[in-house]
Amino acid sequence: MADSISPPSFDWTLLLKWTLACTLGWLIGWALLGEIWIGPVLGLAQWLALRELSPRSSWWIVATTVGWLAGWWLLVSGVLVSPGSGFISSLFGGVVAGTLVGVAQWLLLRRWLPSAVVWVTANALGWALGFAGLLGGVLTGAVIGAVTGVALEWLVRNAATLDLLDSINNESGG
Repeated sequence: MADSISPPSFDWTLLLKWTLACTLGWLIGWALLGEIWIGPVLGLAQWLALRELSPRSSWWIVATTVGWLAGWWLLVSGVLVSPGSGFISSLFGGVVAGTLVGVAQWLLLRRWLPSAVVWVTANALGWALGFAGLLGGVLTGAVIGAVTGVALEWLVRNAATLDLLDSINNESGG
C-alpha cells in the first residue's frame, strides 16, 4: 500500500493567503500608521495566516515586532549605512531588516519545521527585493510575501513529506 501514497503537492492556497497577509500588513502598517507600526501589523497579519498551521503561533506577532524594530532602528539611526533612498542602500536595508525579522521568526519556526534556517535566507532575499523595488513601498509587502511564501510553503510541505516518510517506515517496520 505504501506505493499508492504520494508526497503532498504545492499548496497554492497557503502561498496566496501568506502573500495577501504580507501585502495588507505592510500597507496598513506603512501607509496608514507609519513605519514603526510595520512590525506589529505585519506580524498580526502573518499570524492570521499561520494560526491554522501552528496553535502556538501567537508569539509570531512579538517576534516580528522585535525583529522589525531592531532592523528599523539600525536603518534609521545610520548605524550600518547612512539612510538614503539609493538602490544599494535600499537593497542593503532590506537584507538587514529581513535578516533580523527572519532570525526572530526562525526562533519560533525551528520548533515545528525541519530546515527552518531557510527562513532567514528567504526573509533577507524577500525584504531586499521588496525594499529595492522600483515602485516604492506600495508593492514591498507583496514581494516580501511572495518570496517568503514560497519558502513557507516548501518548509510546510517538506515537514509533511518527512512525516509521511516516517509513517511509511513505521508501517513497514523500519
